[in-house]
Amino acid sequence: MFRTGATIEDVMAAVQLTRGTVVEYLCEWIREKRPASVGAWVNDKTYRQVAAVAREVGLVRLKPIFMGLGETVEYDVIRIVATHMEAVK
Repeated sequence: MFRTGATIEDVMAAVQLTRGTVVEYLCEWIREKRPASVGAWVNDKTYRQVAAVAREVGLVRLKPIFMGLGETVEYDVIRIVATHMEAVK
């Protein structure tokens, strides 16, 4: 489903799993497949914002990224971007 760009909500409904579990599966898929883009789950502007802060504070922990973004971006989004950044570097 991720390969076709299904939303997290669509996957949740189809497989009857929680958002957190689906996001973890998505991150596993990103690590394995290394897609060129995660635009189906994170818009480009948000990706750029998260990536900019992540480059400053590192990818080891998500909280500094969350704080650097003024606590305005959900952890799931940060996790997806951080996973993608690591996968394609």
